[in-house]
Amino acid sequence: MSMSDPVSNRLRAALARKYDVERELGAGGMGTVYLARDTTLERSVAVKILRPELATATAAERFLREARILANLNHPNVVPVHSAGEEDGLFYYVMEYVQGETLAERLTRGPLSEEAAVRMSCDLLDALETAHEHGIIHRDVKPGNVFLVGDRVLLGDFGLAKPVDDDSPPLTEPGQGIGTPAYMPPEQASGSSTNRTDLYAVGMIVYEALTGRRWSIAATSEEVDWSGVPRRLVPVLRKALSWKPDDRWGSAAEFRAALGSGWLAGARPRPLWRYGPVAAAGLAIVAILYFSLRPVVALDAADLAILPFSVRGLPSQSFDDTSAAFIVRDQLELLPDVRIVPTTVSFPWYSAAEAAGIETVQQAASELNARYAVDATIIVEEDGAEIELRVFDATGATHPESGEIRLEAVSLGSVSDSITRRLQTILLGGVHPEVRRLTRDPDALTSYANGEKAFERGDWPRAREHYERAIQYDSTFIQAWWHLATAYRWLGYYGPYPVDYGRLFERYSSNLGTSDSLLMAAQLEPAGPARLAAYRDAVDRYPQDDFATFLLGEELFNRGALWGESLEDATTVLEEAVRIRSSWSSSYVLLVWAYIRLGRAEDALRVLEAMPAVSANLEEGWQASSDLLWLAYETRFMPEQATSNLQALMADTVFSSPEWLAPISRLVGSFDIPNTQVRLGSLLSQLAVQSLFRAGGFEAAALGHLMLGQTDLALAAFDSAAALFDSPESRLQAAEWRVLPPALGIPMTSDEEMHWAREELEALLGDSTVARRAAWALAMDAYAQGDTARGGSWARLMQATSDSRTDDGLDGLLVAMDADVRGRPRDALAESEALLELQAMTSQLEGGPEPPGRLGDSFARAALHLKRGEWFTRLGDGTAAEREWRWYQAVDIVGFPVTEPAQAGEVDWALGTFGRYLRGRSAFDRGEYSLACPLLARVSELWSQASPRLSSHLSSAVAQAELACNDLQR
Repeated sequence: MSMSDPVSNRLRAALARKYDVERELGAGGMGTVYLARDTTLERSVAVKILRPELATATAAERFLREARILANLNHPNVVPVHSAGEEDGLFYYVMEYVQGETLAERLTRGPLSEEAAVRMSCDLLDALETAHEHGIIHRDVKPGNVFLVGDRVLLGDFGLAKPVDDDSPPLTEPGQGIGTPAYMPPEQASGSSTNRTDLYAVGMIVYEALTGRRWSIAATSEEVDWSGVPRRLVPVLRKALSWKPDDRWGSAAEFRAALGSGWLAGARPRPLWRYGPVAAAGLAIVAILYFSLRPVVALDAADLAILPFSVRGLPSQSFDDTSAAFIVRDQLELLPDVRIVPTTVSFPWYSAAEAAGIETVQQAASELNARYAVDATIIVEEDGAEIELRVFDATGATHPESGEIRLEAVSLGSVSDSITRRLQTILLGGVHPEVRRLTRDPDALTSYANGEKAFERGDWPRAREHYERAIQYDSTFIQAWWHLATAYRWLGYYGPYPVDYGRLFERYSSNLGTSDSLLMAAQLEPAGPARLAAYRDAVDRYPQDDFATFLLGEELFNRGALWGESLEDATTVLEEAVRIRSSWSSSYVLLVWAYIRLGRAEDALRVLEAMPAVSANLEEGWQASSDLLWLAYETRFMPEQATSNLQALMADTVFSSPEWLAPISRLVGSFDIPNTQVRLGSLLSQLAVQSLFRAGGFEAAALGHLMLGQTDLALAAFDSAAALFDSPESRLQAAEWRVLPPALGIPMTSDEEMHWAREELEALLGDSTVARRAAWALAMDAYAQGDTARGGSWARLMQATSDSRTDDGLDGLLVAMDADVRGRPRDALAESEALLELQAMTSQLEGGPEPPGRLGDSFARAALHLKRGEWFTRLGDGTAAEREWRWYQAVDIVGFPVTEPAQAGEVDWALGTFGRYLRGRSAFDRGEYSLACPLLARVSELWSQASPRLSSHLSSAVAQAELACNDLQR
């Protein structure tokens, strides 16, 4: 349409006083848009008019409503409206002239990168979040209405938008649909729309932006082609593009958070589509590093942040850029009440800030929440060294004590002592105390510094070698001993350590810094509430200490549930550990692990995507390789992809070897992925040549089957494992699996199987290695049937066969069972309370207070918590019962189970589905539907193909899950 058109001429004349209308830009079903010049402000604008043939009174009001919607949203990602009105019968509004290309135009050149697509989509969802908060649904979100303008993404054309509570018909031509057919969510075609309708449309846009292909509403889940969509975004888009609105993201904010996990929050750099791919990647990495490493201010400021030192001049044999900094750090930490920002925080911050072009030293104290920051340049010369020390306070001002230090003799000790002495003067206000050295042996000091460098980069075998060498030079060097113990932890050695740490701590703890002293004292405590309290004290006093935070998170993750702590609490602490030190892979591993167990897919994916490389070498302190973590994630949340990925993984000769399959097949039980455990265990039992590896495979498969409620398959696999293990221990467990779960309320076997198991247990009474435990299992069976006489008889026989020198808790548990059968649940709880001290499998540092003993049977821990929860329930304390029934969430095992029958942790995981069932039912009875819904839904999922013996439990779980989950949706 040319400007000679009557409508155009009429518009030009009507707006001549304020605007010079130049040309038509485009037309749609509702109106026409023109380019014009604002003659007052000297700027280009766009003028949209209502097509005259549609200009009824109702139409005019609806048209002006669009203008008001846009004006009132006032959002940086919505096209702004400047004015609106009516002139010469023409209804119009004036908006910003958008000079950029639409997303539709941009996609003609190919898909966007993941970064660009995520950034664009998050901006769109920002705009829609504001619109939805104002009660407005857009109803026409499509690439043609998304504008890429300089630094911004703009959402335009609210012509089909309407308030949520407006049921009036849309302003469209007869026969015209509401929206654009190719981008119309399913429910919109039938005239229904909600906020989630817009979210579906954004999901379509993201899919197209990433793949270059339009989303097909008609495609089934099996037909969807996810190629081109990054793995972390598949579950996010799958949820957004659910056919049923109730299955989609609940809000734009939730969708944005899921899409943007792992990307910058709050920062607005130039759009990544404006740069080439290499430049974009480089900028993103620098920005992410800097902003993710920028600490949140802690409650208590530190005294000093130490930045990396630099060494110039002649080569030095005893120190480099970081050695002296580590020694200075540790020597300053020996001063009472002096707090040093951990170098695990300050060093990565320095590297990221330097790469981002930040003036590092002057800003370091402020950014790292310290009174001062220091760096040093050490110039090594033939006749000594010159140290240029730079100290800045939190305002960026240079401290008067900055300057040169001249040394005639050069060594790691002399350099470190000189810098320490100067910094002591600054930190202590002019006082000049003697430097407290870590060790007086120069070779021990050098070896220790090398160990610190190796440990910082995660090379634990090398760190252990250096620490051991330092101890060879100085056997009283307690820092080296303590850090050696820490290296042992990461190498999979949980004790006994090669020294009496209690004696060392007693004699030399004054030579430790306060933080190290607190942590070593915590490790010397037996596992349990006292150790957790000690860790929490250390974290409270040193909130920036990533290692203290990690140790607390690790303890909560591994053993917190044994004392009623929540696995959710462990994730909170581990998230903080990741925030403090984003390069430490151990925190990520446990965090992903916990989120998978909790069923939190988006959180697990966010951490997986951000996780640095982890060790997958059994000889180098294997934790859990990235491939295993991805496999666990996909099996839990994307089972259709997990099958093919598992096949690809097993094609790798490393992963398909029995040496790898054996620990993996047993360990995956702790991820709550029993189907994968069954598959890996079955594969191992077929692949392995050695009978013990094959037995381990059958054991893994059996444990998985049990989690799935497939009791007959589980018992058959346990029998196959026992035959291959061919030991009294394996025979005992095969019988216990038939007797003890029913004694705890889990129907598993027939009367014939029970009869066989009792006879087998009685036969094992003649074997001194397992006689006591066989008698205990028979006593538990008798008490479960209410037979106190027979239970007491077996208990007395058990005591007669005991040669144990320490308490194994089995007698105490039977005393509690006896009290319960006699109708005294309160006494049963009192009798069993002391047994909680015996339940941790892993030991503390050698030399700590001697624990009273350890629960003497692999089933005892599960029995203790299942029965205590039952007794609390009888007393009407459902909350206490819920704490007891969390026990199965603990990951407390010794080493890697490979070629032996199940240990306590594995029994816990296998019985965990029943524990989850009890928690869910208890929560339902208390009206805590937000807890009951996910627990019972997961039970229904796991037991979907369970044995008929569990049918009543399953039907109860399904019914209560539906009620609880439906209540939450109302």
